[in-house]
Amino acid sequence: MIRPKPMSKVTIFGPKTFMKQVIEKLYDLGAVHIEDFTKKSEEEYFDIGEPYPSNEKNAEVLVKLRTLASLLKLSVKGGKASTTSIDIIEEKTGKLYTQVTDKLSRKDYLARLAKIYSKKQDEKALASLKVDLSPDFNNSNYIHYFGIVNTQFDLLKEEIEKSSPKSAAFSSNYEGFSVVGIFVDAKKKEKVDSILAGYDFSPIEGPFAKKQFPDLASKPATRFVKLGYEAEQVEKKLKQAEFDVQQLIADQSKFIIESERRLTVESEKAEAPLRFATSKNTFLIKGWVPTENLKKMDDQIGKVTDRKVMIKVDKIGKKDNVPVAFNHPKIVEPFEAFMDLYTLPSYKEIDPTFFMFLTFPIFFGFMLGDVGYGLVCLLLFMWLKAKMPGAKHMLNAFIIASVMSVVFGFVYGEYFGIEEIPMSMAVALHSEKLICQPEHAAEAGTHGEAAAESHGEAAEDHGEEGALCNLPRLLQRSHQIQDLLSIAVLFGIVHLMIGFIVGFINVYHAHGFMHAVYEKLGWLMILPLIVWLLMNFLGIIKGYVATMLSVILPQSSLPVLGVMFLIGTVLVVKGEGIRGLIEVVFMSLMSNILSYARLMAVGLASVSLAVVVNDLAGQMFAAGPIGIVGGVLVLIVGHGINIALGILSPFLHALRLHYVEFFNKFFTGGGKRFKAFGQLE
Repeated sequence: MIRPKPMSKVTIFGPKTFMKQVIEKLYDLGAVHIEDFTKKSEEEYFDIGEPYPSNEKNAEVLVKLRTLASLLKLSVKGGKASTTSIDIIEEKTGKLYTQVTDKLSRKDYLARLAKIYSKKQDEKALASLKVDLSPDFNNSNYIHYFGIVNTQFDLLKEEIEKSSPKSAAFSSNYEGFSVVGIFVDAKKKEKVDSILAGYDFSPIEGPFAKKQFPDLASKPATRFVKLGYEAEQVEKKLKQAEFDVQQLIADQSKFIIESERRLTVESEKAEAPLRFATSKNTFLIKGWVPTENLKKMDDQIGKVTDRKVMIKVDKIGKKDNVPVAFNHPKIVEPFEAFMDLYTLPSYKEIDPTFFMFLTFPIFFGFMLGDVGYGLVCLLLFMWLKAKMPGAKHMLNAFIIASVMSVVFGFVYGEYFGIEEIPMSMAVALHSEKLICQPEHAAEAGTHGEAAAESHGEAAEDHGEEGALCNLPRLLQRSHQIQDLLSIAVLFGIVHLMIGFIVGFINVYHAHGFMHAVYEKLGWLMILPLIVWLLMNFLGIIKGYVATMLSVILPQSSLPVLGVMFLIGTVLVVKGEGIRGLIEVVFMSLMSNILSYARLMAVGLASVSLAVVVNDLAGQMFAAGPIGIVGGVLVLIVGHGINIALGILSPFLHALRLHYVEFFNKFFTGGGKRFKAFGQLE
């Protein structure tokens, strides 16, 4: 769980006649990370392999399928591979590609055309057309068409001239549209109507044509119905085009998704030899396999090759960059996303993902710490998870952090910043367990005897006007600021101590016991004096946290702690040199610990803003109906902003404490993820 899966370094070598069977079996197993072969010199015996001959054709079809998926906004992740033959997929994809592009092009054209009509720019479009008409066509034996077509004018003109040799056609470009004027023999009307229908001809209404060209003797080919009629027709065509596209998606999405997956699989297999070393008659594959899968791989390849392919297990060298396969329970997996944001652990060091699972939600919840805010965040992240399946790991981590926010909300007794309710409400709810106090009593003192005394007075006089009841809590962070700071610093002490212990283990396994003593044990010996100073000299750690720590580090322990500090300093200088000495002298460890005070500061800012929003809304509620409306808006906007800040700030600060303070104590990183051949995204 705190270490990656054990890996075995393997070499697979055999005759090329078995290469295809080996590729198929390795792909089906999905358990081998292949190291790409690179030819370092011309004298080297092996060359880079060549892909299957079918790869080029498959790649072309795959590009078309992915283009179709993109055009139709289909997600191709997670689909199963089609069992249809590649030839049938190729043929159907070619036809479907033409069909989809035509339908989408027409839909786009109609959408743009609808805007022309909605903005009443059809008259301007017609005004852009210049007609230099011969008298031979300007008579009652001819009819004219004015409108917009979905094509290049030259194609339309050529077809018109074929069907009606005695014709004249003119065009202009208006905002990317072809505006046309066509004059043909009236006897050819049916043929021309059919041609124009194929080009989505949209007539510009008669009154505009008559106004633009008042001297025309030819007759209009389209009957004028009413102004705005053509705009209505375009809208109908657009709706039908949109329906056709949706119908196409419903009918063909399964084929596109499954065929894309099939071609992706085939392309990856076909391109696999590009990662191998090959000679005229042999191939060689180097890679990594989880040790737990080694025997299965050996057995499976042995079966399909009749044991004529050799599998050799090599010893892992010190310079080998072993790929990392995480080995986490399901509940820890979401926090792998945070390692992707930073860097993966190397194979030989402890994986910090589990520690992030333990501490990130605690830090996040400690800062946000409100039942209402936590529940809103929980619902928000669950909704986003349904809408954004690609980000499910990160969102699962936030869901866990939101649960911790609810838990800390109960600890603080905060519900959307509300810590107290009126006595009358408490009585109505039969909440005998609530601790009662007069209004503003909390402002008069902090915790301890004074607070207990005021609470007792409140309990004796439940009927006092304006009395308030504290909601159940273990800690009131708006008033117990010193306790909150002490807890935050304690988190830092424990967090860094864990980091040094993990660092000791890492260094011990990598370089030996003495290196671990010099580099990490020295800091662990320095840490107690730093904690003692924070309690007894600087007075930063107080209250029950100080009382608890005093059992371990009493004031009388200073001489012993001083000796430990000196010994630790010597060890650190021995292990880290001048850099370690500088860090000790300038108390970098104390700075690291105090950095955790941000847990208190960010949380305090959040509750303060919530209180301000509630107070402002409360004052507005007292101002009548308009004030109530305004108060509701203040609550929605104010708490909305505070929740947004309450997500962003705790996330960034919790992440920073891990990346900067915690990881620096033990984590090197630089690992690469295990990517099995056959493991699709």
